[in-house]
Amino acid sequence: MIDWIKLSTRMFEDEKIRIILSMPDGAIKLLIWLRLLTQAGKVNDYGFIYLNEDIPYTNEMLGVVFDRTVEEISEALQTLSELKMIEVSDNNIIRICNWEKYQNVEGMKRAKEMNNARVKKYREKKKLEEDEGNGNKEESIDKNCNYGCNDDCNGNVMNEKETKEKNEEIKNENLVEEKEEKKNSDDLLKKLKGFGINTKGLSVSVIKKLLDVHEERYVLLAAIKAIEKNKHDMNYVKGILKNWTKNGYPEEELGISSDGCIEISKEKPKLRFNNFEARKYDYDDLEKKLLGWE
Repeated sequence: MIDWIKLSTRMFEDEKIRIILSMPDGAIKLLIWLRLLTQAGKVNDYGFIYLNEDIPYTNEMLGVVFDRTVEEISEALQTLSELKMIEVSDNNIIRICNWEKYQNVEGMKRAKEMNNARVKKYREKKKLEEDEGNGNKEESIDKNCNYGCNDDCNGNVMNEKETKEKNEEIKNENLVEEKEEKKNSDDLLKKLKGFGINTKGLSVSVIKKLLDVHEERYVLLAAIKAIEKNKHDMNYVKGILKNWTKNGYPEEELGISSDGCIEISKEKPKLRFNNFEARKYDYDDLEKKLLGWE
């Protein structure tokens, strides 16, 4: 899921929007269109709208979610479909047409990748817990194998041992990764406090979420920009980062000086006149002309 979608300030000048508003119950149809856009953002699957990949929304379900009657939903979907603003597949899955044109696709892709990574990590953790819960089963297999078990039994024991070792390795890697993330978050928290940012009530988990989206150098640069404006609130720093996410990050680079201070470097613009040669003058001749001697 993503937290926001982009809407053009010239949206109401669009011909299709004006046509919708001219219809009976046009305002309701437009509201349903906006609700569909936000629902597509929640699903975060390139404009598709569904409850899950196997269950599409029915008109009745959308009526409940959007707090509208089934008739209003049906009429709105028909109008939007006729205007080529949405497509409805044979299995009733809705897709917003030209979704990439209007929305922040890169931001959505990044959010989806981060969500997939979190889901993968959660599944690995659950698998480890299940494998540890089945640890006693391995001991019983060992005992059974001692009583004339065949080679297949021995092979099963080896496979389970290998699986357990692999799971232990994954578990250790996750612990190292979590420890490193916590250390990075702690370090950034100290740096922000050193800059003069009010970090009261700011937890390590909040900093970690910030680092999931922005590089540390941009967080520090945003803090410096805030201090320059005499703003010491972390919310102001977050606001700067949010603007950079939408409009692009600045070209300034952060560096560490020999005395440990933060330095900001910016490429100096080239002078427009540095390619011209200086004129050569005969100063004696100029003096005579100025004094009227020639």
